[in-house]
Amino acid sequence: MWNNKKVIVVAAVFGVLILVGATAGVVFAQSNIKGSAMVEKPAAAANNQTSQLARVAKILGIAQDKVESAFKQAEQEIANERLDAQLKQLIDAGKITAEQAKQYKDWLKAEPTISTELKDKYDQWLKSKPNVPLPGRGGLGDRLPGFGLPRFGGR
Repeated sequence: MWNNKKVIVVAAVFGVLILVGATAGVVFAQSNIKGSAMVEKPAAAANNQTSQLARVAKILGIAQDKVESAFKQAEQEIANERLDAQLKQLIDAGKITAEQAKQYKDWLKAEPTISTELKDKYDQWLKSKPNVPLPGRGGLGDRLPGFGLPRFGGR
């Protein structure tokens, strides 16, 4: 009888050790991803993009600044097309009206600014909430003011 209890206790302790080790491994792997990949890759990507644009300019025999401006223009056109498509989806789904979509596009064109103090507070909040997805990661309906997000200020 006592031998059976020893086997059960040893098996339970062994199982707990395996569980703790696996959990620690997952936590360690995630902390390495957050610590290195998210910080180092954007800088490396920016350098890679600059060198690619320089090569394209050299191959085409065009000044690099012209290639960069054409690339920025293409990015802006693609972003506008995506915005139009997302707004159309929201209109088709009945979540917003065409007038609300127009108001949103007009608001974006006006290039709204926020105070430095408010931006600093927002950045501090984002840093304190690492598991909160950054704006722009979800669908547009999640980012439009008044269309899915709770309003700030007690409303």
